[in-house]
Amino acid sequence: AYPDFIFKSLHQVHGNSVVETNLSSLNDREADAHWTYEKNTALMIKSADCMPILAYDSLNSRAIAIHAGWRGVQKQIISLALANSSNAKIFIGPHIGINSFEVQSDCLDLLKECTKLPPEQWFQNSHVDLYKIVLSQLEDVSISTVDIHHLPFDTKSDLRFHSFRRDASSAGRQNSFISLL
Repeated sequence: AYPDFIFKSLHQVHGNSVVETNLSSLNDREADAHWTYEKNTALMIKSADCMPILAYDSLNSRAIAIHAGWRGVQKQIISLALANSSNAKIFIGPHIGINSFEVQSDCLDLLKECTKLPPEQWFQNSHVDLYKIVLSQLEDVSISTVDIHHLPFDTKSDLRFHSFRRDASSAGRQNSFISLL
């Protein structure tokens, strides 16, 4: 028998707001990450180049879903959403890759502020490796690399996935979710 999931979504705004979600929470609250202790509450994240980050914190019996675009990463959404969850298992879904993520100097300057890594480790020829910045931020909240699982598909170059940078306003969205059983 399959569990009956109650799907909960957010109105994602590329910020750093983190909210608790439960069965009575309204959908489309403005935030980019949410968490729950409640079983069968499926936390949804929609993405089309941004990183869907799903986490299971077994110590606190907590599920966490994070929408991490470059703006959210720059605003430290990961450390805010994973506070007190250093034992979490992390699952990172398809997102824009370094070969597709070209940025201007204003974006580069903002991203430099959010990681201790030197730019030469995550910036090459006007392109950003957001995954390396995210790994650095996960390390900052004591998440072990053995607990990080990554699907390294580039949403812009892989036509199986939706990409805002490739398809602009006609882009659809990937839906990722996590739930406690």
